[in-house]
Amino acid sequence: MRRLLIVLAIVGYVVAELAILNWLAGYIGWLWVICLLAAQFAFGVIIARRAGANAFRGLGQAMQRGSLPDGDVGNAALTSLGGVLLAVPGLISDVFALLLFIPLTRNVIRGITVGRRIQAAGFSTTQTSSPDGTTVTRLHEGIVIEGEVIDDDVAEPEN
Repeated sequence: MRRLLIVLAIVGYVVAELAILNWLAGYIGWLWVICLLAAQFAFGVIIARRAGANAFRGLGQAMQRGSLPDGDVGNAALTSLGGVLLAVPGLISDVFALLLFIPLTRNVIRGITVGRRIQAAGFSTTQTSSPDGTTVTRLHEGIVIEGEVIDDDVAEPEN
């Protein structure tokens, strides 16, 4: 049943895209529609490559620091996804791509998807400041209660 719904959704999407392109071609002509699709594809590929490279660079830096990637990596990844959606022929996908290019909606989408998945998986995050002043976010299994550890009373080993 689930596969049937997925297939119907894909077929419905393709039919809707074709109907919109046909409607647009009635106003501006097929040559201009093809030029528009080619320009969208080119811009989408350029955006996806640049933002994807930024996302991978930030991910590598976070791995070197031993922390979770910061919000800039998530923004770059979502911008790269927007570039891929822009490269997909059609205008419906372009609407979703444009939503990913707007910082406000991109941050909302990033917050919803990442935050809920971390909590649903049973993890918590903590943030600490490193000596050079950067904030490092770490992932911990279970619930973390932030506090301070004081080792005043260290037990001496018995002989």
